[in-house]
Amino acid sequence: MNEAEFLVEETHRFAENKGTVVQKTSKGLGWTGAYLSVQSEEPYTKSFEAIPDIFVSVIDVGPMKARVGMNESVCQLRAPSRSVCIFPDNMAFDTDLQSKITTTHLHLRRSLLDQVAGGMYRGDPADIQLLARMPTYDPMIDQLCHAMRDTVDEDPASSALFVEHMTCALAAHLIRKHSNAGGRRMQPPKGGGLSEWRMNRTREIIEARLSEQLTLAELAADACMGPDHFGRLFKRTAGISLYQFVIQRRIDRARHLLAETNLPIAQIALECGFADQVHLTRVFGRAVGTTPAAFRREMRK
Repeated sequence: MNEAEFLVEETHRFAENKGTVVQKTSKGLGWTGAYLSVQSEEPYTKSFEAIPDIFVSVIDVGPMKARVGMNESVCQLRAPSRSVCIFPDNMAFDTDLQSKITTTHLHLRRSLLDQVAGGMYRGDPADIQLLARMPTYDPMIDQLCHAMRDTVDEDPASSALFVEHMTCALAAHLIRKHSNAGGRRMQPPKGGGLSEWRMNRTREIIEARLSEQLTLAELAADACMGPDHFGRLFKRTAGISLYQFVIQRRIDRARHLLAETNLPIAQIALECGFADQVHLTRVFGRAVGTTPAAFRREMRK
């Protein structure tokens, strides 16, 4: 998932509509998976271009009267307070708002949805598509959006962690209730471990960040799981613990660099995520049965 803050420039930018008064937003809070805003909206007519992320609107104070056009169809809407509208990723739409309303808007990253889907189902998460809802009654979405709204005024450090869990819960709910996966029981991963997609993604992250001190908590957060649960599923899938897997991959990379390059051993140690050459030599010796220098000499005979 994108680790940068979700910016207003990435949203549909409702604040630019004439008569819209923004009350508060998540700007500057470091939220990476979602952007939230609360606003009062006067009637307007506007076309909105498609964006790569998901848009959810909760009507706080209604009713909302509007004509909404999408996918070559036009709907005349009359929605009471607490109604929810869902706009899937990559969907353009036209809005003719005909009443004054107060709303909570949440833009949710599609990449977060893919991460959650990868943990729930086998297969490619891109095959799971959200369904447009104009409008619908969904108290779970209402509650989750308002729980996130209430954190905007709290300490940014604690609110960002809370919102991370809330956005994962929202993504899971959207997948189950408002997507083409709803009502279907996809085959769970064999042996109750990580799905094939999730395991592949975890391997990719480890390979890309092998030189860093990557933690179990970070990988678990990427999978929207708790560290203990993720660690158990990983071991069930890989047959070894995450720590052992990372050490194994570091040793494999060190072996490759020792055999195929002329990089100094001290530099290889750092590029493979070891603290220094002494650390590499100790771990390499236990795993391979020889020192890095001796291994290099043997490979070049």
